[in-house]
Formats: sequence, C-alpha cells, structure tokens
Amino acid sequence: MKHSKVNRHPDVWENVLGEIEGKVGIRQYNLWFKNTRLISFSNKSVHIGVPNLFIQTKIREHFEPLIKDSINIVTKIKPSINFLVEDDITFEKSHNETTKGIKTKKSSNQSPVSTNNRQLLLENFVVGDCNRLAYAAALEISKPGPTAFNTLFIHGAIGVGKTHLLQGIFNRLMAEASTVRAVYMPAESWTNDFIYSLKGGNLESFRKKYRDIDTFLVDDVHFFSNKKGVQEELIHTFNTLN
Repeated sequence: MKHSKVNRHPDVWENVLGEIEGKVGIRQYNLWFKNTRLISFSNKSVHIGVPNLFIQTKIREHFEPLIKDSINIVTKIKPSINFLVEDDITFEKSHNETTKGIKTKKSSNQSPVSTNNRQLLLENFVVGDCNRLAYAAALEISKPGPTAFNTLFIHGAIGVGKTHLLQGIFNRLMAEASTVRAVYMPAESWTNDFIYSLKGGNLESFRKKYRDIDTFLVDDVHFFSNKKGVQEELIHTFNTLN
C-alpha cells in the first residue's frame, strides 16, 4: 500500500498530539512533541518528522508505546512507526508552505531575533565537576514561575559549556512556557543593534524592544569590555528588567 500524503490526513496527527498532550501534560508535550509533524501515513506505517537527533532518540526510547497507543485510539489501526530527523531547511520549508497566504502586519518595533541553536538543551548538557554548580543554577532559573534568584552570571574557562547552558535555558523557557518573552543573543549582536539604533535615532524603539521582555540572555559578555556607553545601556536594561 502506498503512503498517503500528509495533506490527505490533515487532522490525524493533530488528534494524536491531543491524545499525547492529555497523557504527558503540557510541559512534556512542548518539550518533545510540539515541533513534530506527520510526513506520511498508511495502514502499515507512519513516518513522523522530528527536528533533531536528540529528540528522535528521546521519543523513541521513552514515548514510542504512548504514540502507538494514541495512533490506535485515533485511527483504530496499529502501524509501525518511523521517526525521521529533518534538517532545518526542510523543516522551515514545510512550515512556510502550510502557512502560505497568511499575511502578517509589519511592526515598526520589530521583536528581537534570538540566534539560538535548538539542539543545545539542558537535557543533553554534559555535567562535570567544572560546571555542576552552573548547571544546577541553570535548572533553577529556567523553572516556570518564581525562582530563587532572577539574575545569573556564568563565568568559566573556554569549553566548559557556558554557551550551551545559556541556550539550554532559553530553549527550555520556549518549550515549557509559550507566553514567556525571552531573548538570547551574543553580546556583539546586541552591541551592533544598539549602535545602529543610536545612529539612526531609534534608541527608544531599541529600549522598548529589549526592556519589554521577561528574560534576557547575553553570551560572550567580555565583548562589552572597554565600551563604556554600551555597558551603561546594558546596566539600564538589566535594572529595568529586574
């Protein structure tokens, strides 16, 4: 039997995901299933697209029986399941095709763009004696709701995982709390944005963009060294967020 095209079964995977969310809860659903999609479907087999190898491994090891049961509840069949890792280009192309024709209103105050790597998660961070305390702090500050502290500075030698922890915090916030407005970016990118806004007379727009958020993660802060004006702007931004 040939695989059916995904657009011939527009509701199958949505209904399956609904079953899964009801069983694992919104936090686990957002973390592992939110960015999956149905590639092909037949009575014998189902192909599910996942964004990266880590999520593929996690779902296969811990959630495959649950997925099979959910598919059976929705479709009354018991096909084999295959998980396929899609590269970012394929994944984004598919998403864009499904939203073709939808117009969005352009804003004069564009939201800051986070340059994060979706594969850098707290779940796949390698913990050792050199970073155990920083890892524990990252877990605490990435919890939804009130935390023991609201400012975290991670300092360490090259290669101990500072960038991984920062991006892991960002990715967890995005996965577990869809209403959180968080931004991750390198210090150089933030500095360039500040300078361009200052020269272009758009400083108020710049400030609103970075101060009207919930969480701000800045990487490679040593780049701010000897940049007094940038440091002052950053301090004012942090004071506003606190």
